[in-house]
Amino acid sequence: MTRIIQAVGIIAFVLAAANLTALEIGAHGTLGTLDFARDRDSTASSLPGDTYLWGIGVFGTQAISEDLAIDIEFDSDPILRNIGSTLLTYRGPFFSIRFGPFFGILNAPGTIVQSGLSTTVHLFVPGIVILGLRSDTSLASRLVAPGDYIQEQSELSLGVYVPNAIPTLYARTKRYTWKTATGEAVDTLHAYGLRTDVFEKNVPYRVVLDFAYQDASRTFHDAQPSTHRHGSLVLGKKVVLDVLDPLRLLVDLESSIYTFGLDELLGETSRDRYLFRLRVGASYRIDL
Repeated sequence: MTRIIQAVGIIAFVLAAANLTALEIGAHGTLGTLDFARDRDSTASSLPGDTYLWGIGVFGTQAISEDLAIDIEFDSDPILRNIGSTLLTYRGPFFSIRFGPFFGILNAPGTIVQSGLSTTVHLFVPGIVILGLRSDTSLASRLVAPGDYIQEQSELSLGVYVPNAIPTLYARTKRYTWKTATGEAVDTLHAYGLRTDVFEKNVPYRVVLDFAYQDASRTFHDAQPSTHRHGSLVLGKKVVLDVLDPLRLLVDLESSIYTFGLDELLGETSRDRYLFRLRVGASYRIDL
């Protein structure tokens, strides 16, 4: 499997180098209070909100042909931690597939890079319906030494085309499992929501509205197992603005309408704090 991942990366690099047409590059920064702090331990007893989690992301997209593209990305995710990827995307008339390796980067003192495999498939009837399936998982199958970790992500979505919008129902899961000195710990985020992509021809912006229930938890598997968990009703608003022909700006804000504690945090609420995730970025297209 490792050789397959290496081969995909080499093929992607060669194809991109041999067919340079246009390149889009971008970067973003993130800030949020809706997720648990990285150093949270089992003795904590409050909801998140006291720590600002920040991150950065960069990407490059190279169109190889009308049907084929390569994406190189790096992102700091509040659940999955640092993750990079090199993915090939093929788009046909009734389906698209995005496939390639991803890498956990500098997430543990003893591990510089850990590889995994990402696959996303979309099946669609143009103008009617679109079905999406995604699965990402680390190749590591066991946690042996403290710091060892596994990154996992999956999503199932179903969207329909209506005039000037695509409403999409989705279920998404992110999970980060790591070995501690006393056992194991797991960060998990389940999201169930309705995302609506609103668009209009000849308008220099696009709006995406997202309403979801999110269930987040940190579970400690040690001598005294415990689960810190909270549920949130979240409203997301994303605006993509074409400022000039090659320049695009992005503002993406997720705000908790109401957050409540579950399991060990039962009885806690977010009445006295604002919980959010904010992402601000820009991209630029270069014609080669």
